[in-house]
Amino acid sequence: MAKKEKTRRRKQALAEAKHMAANSDAQKEAKSSRQRASGRTFDGVSRPSNDEYRQRWNEIFGKKNS
Repeated sequence: MAKKEKTRRRKQALAEAKHMAANSDAQKEAKSSRQRASGRTFDGVSRPSNDEYRQRWNEIFGKKNS
């Protein structure tokens, strides 16, 4: 009977530890950062939206006339 009780208590303790680890602040932060990264549209670089910028972009990345 004592062996069954130890096994039961061990299983309960492992389940509780697993639950606590899953709900820790580090886990929550990791989950939230993954969610933000997939929906992020701003790449952190500020770009002017004027004609000069468009002209220079087209010079660099536009179709080349070979």
